[in-house]
Amino acid sequence: MLAVVSILSKLVDFGIEPIVFREFSKNNKTFHLFNSGINLRFILYLILVAGFNITAPFLSLSSKEILLSNILFFTIIFSAKTFVIRELLSTPFKVNLKMHYPMFLSLLDNIILLFMIVLMKFMKDPLLYFTIAYTISNIPGFILSFYFLKKKFGYKYEFTLEHSQWLLKESLPMFGFVVLTNIFLQIDIVILNALKGSYEVGIYSAGVRLT
Repeated sequence: MLAVVSILSKLVDFGIEPIVFREFSKNNKTFHLFNSGINLRFILYLILVAGFNITAPFLSLSSKEILLSNILFFTIIFSAKTFVIRELLSTPFKVNLKMHYPMFLSLLDNIILLFMIVLMKFMKDPLLYFTIAYTISNIPGFILSFYFLKKKFGYKYEFTLEHSQWLLKESLPMFGFVVLTNIFLQIDIVILNALKGSYEVGIYSAGVRLT
């Protein structure tokens, strides 16, 4: 399910980040476009989640798979691993060559996850626990991202879609590239899961990460 969520997350990505990065590099004194990008991705996220839950009953998914997917959908917002909202939040740090802040927060995510994984063997439903732990471990880093943005750059969030239409138009060429690239990277796991099962996918994924 994580691979599927990763692929679907790129529908929220929409290739917006490179455009925001480019424009923010030109003028890093204003956060209007930056906020528009965040809000636009959040709206796309809500559309994705709503669309998934509407179509899920017709996809022969079990109630547990739907539950796990919905929990994992939160990682689109909170996790740096999905390269969606958290990726956008790191843009000012990239522009100002302060990437040690996002890197520290990503490390913090992994440390929290590691400590939570230690407790997994004591849980009645390890898969559900891991899914929740994987999601929750990213929340502190997400919150701290806003803290560091405010502290270092005086960032203030505002709900605005002022540049959303222009942003969608500019990022559209990147959208197809991002989606197809992610499908290429994740489709092997999806196919293997369909042909064999979760156990084989786990072994395969572990092997791939070690190579």
